[in-house]
Amino acid sequence: MRSDVAVGTSLSGGLDSSATVCMINHMKMSDVDQKTFSARFPNFKKDESIYIDKVLSKVNAQGFSCYPDGDSMLSNLHKIIEHQEEPFGSLSIAAQFEVMQLARNNGVIVMLDGQGADEYLCGYHGLIDMFFIELKKTDKKLYKQQLQVYKEVHASNDINNMSRRLRNNFIKDMLSNAQINQLLGFKSSVDNLLGKEAKKDLHSQYKKEQFDKKYTASSLNEVLYEATFRGGLQELLRYADRNSMAHSLEVRLPFLSHKLVEYVFTLPSIYKVNKGFSKYILREAMQDIVPQEIVWRKDKIGYEPPNSKYIDGLSLKNYLVKGLKL
Repeated sequence: MRSDVAVGTSLSGGLDSSATVCMINHMKMSDVDQKTFSARFPNFKKDESIYIDKVLSKVNAQGFSCYPDGDSMLSNLHKIIEHQEEPFGSLSIAAQFEVMQLARNNGVIVMLDGQGADEYLCGYHGLIDMFFIELKKTDKKLYKQQLQVYKEVHASNDINNMSRRLRNNFIKDMLSNAQINQLLGFKSSVDNLLGKEAKKDLHSQYKKEQFDKKYTASSLNEVLYEATFRGGLQELLRYADRNSMAHSLEVRLPFLSHKLVEYVFTLPSIYKVNKGFSKYILREAMQDIVPQEIVWRKDKIGYEPPNSKYIDGLSLKNYLVKGLKL
């Protein structure tokens, strides 16, 4: 929070950004006039406005929101591509660009962000699979208990269903790389016989592949290390850095304090996943600070706008064709 200029906070409504906002309020820093900046997507299933409002009703902060849509994203697309300098596969980057723009337009040039906690505290449901694979090898009784509780907690979670994903990962874990390659070769042959090689695009051709990677990790901590130091976090940080610099903003990431990260990696897996919940130790720590509806949220939503809806209405092909002609 040290700064000679105004400091603001990104607020998505998820646990990490909410924890950041609520902790600043909890510390009662009298010299801080806290401002938060959010993107909202009305009438979208994954819109998190209800959680953003719960945080704002609890803390002493001034909340600012933008409402990215197809038109605003298309109008910014050329600028975003210019600043990113490489292809990107989601309009979440365009939404983040508008949040950074909103902060700058409201006199804030230093932003706190909750990025990083999902990777080493096991916030992504895809990472939780390794917790159960590890437990099944080390403590079958605890494995059955934890899996049963997890299924009960997430019975109504239609956003992060895990049964099929976990089954595929168990199968993958039992097979050798040679066996996986044989299966892929067999599947490719069958697809060729059925004429399935004639797909609309590469994404539709490969999106259902389940055996493309062999687990080489033996524990949850190894998977979290991979996610933190060699995985998608590097891309996310790069996107955010380019978006923030496009508006001359400095972004600070409290959850990536190296002392905190190093400490969490010394903890057993049960501190990260327990009783059906990811990021368990963070949830326990935030119990009296963050609204309960957010602390014990069951669904996990990334920074996600309605991509399909906006892309279908963006006249994106016309934009690209025009750009290629130029």
